[in-house]
Amino acid sequence: MLLNYAIGEARWVVMKPLQHLTLSKIPFQFAYRRTNGSTYKDIVHLHEGVEFFYIEQGEGEVEIGSSILTVKAGDLLFFQPFQLHKLSMQATDLRPFVRSFAVYNPEWLQPFLRPFPQLTAFHQMIWKRTWERQLFRGLLPEHPVIRHLQRLHAMPAAETATERELEPYALFLIGMLDLLNSHWEQKQDNSHFPAPQQRCSGHTELAMEWIEHNYMKPFQLQQLADQLHLSATYLSGLFRKEIGAKLSDYLAARRIKEACLLLNSSSLALDQIAYRIGICNVSYFCQLFKKHTGETPHRYRMKYHLQADVRSACKEK
Repeated sequence: MLLNYAIGEARWVVMKPLQHLTLSKIPFQFAYRRTNGSTYKDIVHLHEGVEFFYIEQGEGEVEIGSSILTVKAGDLLFFQPFQLHKLSMQATDLRPFVRSFAVYNPEWLQPFLRPFPQLTAFHQMIWKRTWERQLFRGLLPEHPVIRHLQRLHAMPAAETATERELEPYALFLIGMLDLLNSHWEQKQDNSHFPAPQQRCSGHTELAMEWIEHNYMKPFQLQQLADQLHLSATYLSGLFRKEIGAKLSDYLAARRIKEACLLLNSSSLALDQIAYRIGICNVSYFCQLFKKHTGETPHRYRMKYHLQADVRSACKEK
């Protein structure tokens, strides 16, 4: 059973899947015109980086913290690192939900922005400030921002790119920020967009960020609590109240996500995989993995490689 979340009256309760995109190894990821032909409801997202999310077709609601936004085609949203947000979109086969998104590590982009102080300041606002509404409305396909976003269609996946090969993605983001900055300044002049305020990361977001950087080490709650200047008891209660699940369950889900990746992409032995996700006891790792996925690590790996062999055989035909 994977860790599940949904939002209810400004708090998160256990219901629907959490989709967590990590950028530890790849600083830029994207999808162009991803489509759903059925209702996309109560899906909670959490990303390590900044995300731009464009709705090309569809309508529904997005919840960010205690804010509920009605969204529709032509809306471009942005989400900050480790900011939980829930999407509920109406869709059918005849009127599917179509969206494109780009997620990137803001710290990776910073050096590319140094020659541009105005863009650096705008990027800091997107990244760290509190906005009344985290979206730009009415950006139809012919708008310069969206025409620029359409360049994603011709860009190769970044998963295997070298550091030098990542430069085009940085240039893409710089162009995106430049166009959004111009659009935002125009809206500000017309008093349509309140200036953002300094954003203070909540303790739960800071805890999730700490886990993202430390899940591969043996976990001690007191160490995390000390980092946040809280008592361990208070932190545990706060996390469960705001997220709707135990902090230990969230940590376990993050570790199992990484274990799945290692099982699929490497020939590491199970004890080595367990060690890489901060678990010293391989028997406990196997029990935890089966609890979260319904399968043993060995069976999960065999099934993945069998499916890969089938896909490869189909391509050869």
